[in-house]
Amino acid sequence: MFCRTSFFGVEMKMKMKKISVIVPVYNAQAYLHRCIDSICRQTYSNLEIILVNDGSTDNSLEICKARAAEDARIRIVDKTNGGLSDARNHGLRAATGEYVGFVDSDDYIQEQMYETLMQLIMQYETKIASGVDVHLYEDAPQTDFKAPEPAQELLTKQELVRRFLYHKAVPSEGVCNKLFHRSLFEGNEFPVGFTNEDVLVISEIYRRVECMPVSYDARYYYCHRSDSITTGAFSERTFDRVEMARRVNENLKELDFPFVNNGIRFNELYAQRGVVYKMFVSKIKDDRYRAELKKYRKMFLKCPWDRNVSWFVKGKFFVMFLSPDLYFRCLNNWK
Repeated sequence: MFCRTSFFGVEMKMKMKKISVIVPVYNAQAYLHRCIDSICRQTYSNLEIILVNDGSTDNSLEICKARAAEDARIRIVDKTNGGLSDARNHGLRAATGEYVGFVDSDDYIQEQMYETLMQLIMQYETKIASGVDVHLYEDAPQTDFKAPEPAQELLTKQELVRRFLYHKAVPSEGVCNKLFHRSLFEGNEFPVGFTNEDVLVISEIYRRVECMPVSYDARYYYCHRSDSITTGAFSERTFDRVEMARRVNENLKELDFPFVNNGIRFNELYAQRGVVYKMFVSKIKDDRYRAELKKYRKMFLKCPWDRNVSWFVKGKFFVMFLSPDLYFRCLNNWK
């Protein structure tokens, strides 16, 4: 049972809490002003904005310096290139706020996001709160986001883990639409040298909290670019998603929830499907691709298809099992 405080005194408590917003920056000159603007304009003003320049070779560092001269809340951490996880870890070490948020330099946030999330943390006396991702694509027109009714929900640990292992859309698996008490990162750094690193950190955080409120009115605008790590072509780093799924499963397998064993199997299958997807769209059809597809098909046959997986998702995975070519020809109709 969760204790809910009254709104009396919440605003005063909020004003006392500093949020450190960590922004890893690497060759982001085309998007950086938009990102920084969205943070500086937050209705929650007690911010420390940490711009971590990760060895940029364009004008990103100069932009960071110019913005720091305009707003005293901005601090710059300048380091050699080490990747997204390394930049976030440097930002965490430099942070002085009691709470921590993350924004990627090519994305931006709604003006009320941090105020809304801090209100939820104070209201429910939790160490974490989440907003939602609004996905924007370069080659698609922006659509209006419509929040459901009610626009807020409180998720228990069990529900958080269930949605996480079964890859439900809300809450997302990333760190960027959330607000955290910094204690959640003690002994829980981002794994350096990997992509899909958010999921391992989030899985550990879900082990440590008892609940998480979610607001559909706190929006993180996730801008997909064709050259980004997550949307680009297949590379050896694509296999990171399989390794991260394995580590996540190790992290969560001891939890005493009835769905955990089945969820772990589905999480493995989901990651393997991602590998086959990247190889197929990158037109890789060699022996290695056939081996990964064979692995997916074996995992599909052994996956326990329980009620946590919708018939629509089961159908998509079955079509992939039959024919990746058919799956990808159908994909646009499923979106």
